[in-house]
Amino acid sequence: ELRRCFPRNHFDLVLMRNALDHAMDPLLGIRRMLDVTRPGGWVLLRHARNEGSPGMFQVGLHQWSFDALRLGAGDGTSALHFLVWNPTLRADVTMWLLDEGLASEVRTQLRPHPGASGGADEAEGEYIFVDI
Repeated sequence: ELRRCFPRNHFDLVLMRNALDHAMDPLLGIRRMLDVTRPGGWVLLRHARNEGSPGMFQVGLHQWSFDALRLGAGDGTSALHFLVWNPTLRADVTMWLLDEGLASEVRTQLRPHPGASGGADEAEGEYIFVDI
């Protein structure tokens, strides 16, 4: 529990890279990160896209996969939504954060893997960048 270690509104920036997909409850983890972030600050999530899927959520500690999909109008102009899912649950985190008033903005992007060299044999995949 972050609040045992840090007071509410303590940090300007909270960063989590490729770790939240190992949590039992990633939504609770996000909520706790937001608790210790000051108003106007940022929670930045950087995770490999759908990393739990290849091992069918049974290899290692990957409990969840993270994805980014365009949900809405279907005309290609809607923003990417941040999704957390496994075989038993799928959550649109973007809508949850906005609907619950936990965030006023959620920016989601797909980017090349940070270790990608750009070669033709590149197999690292994509990363999900989420700024809350």
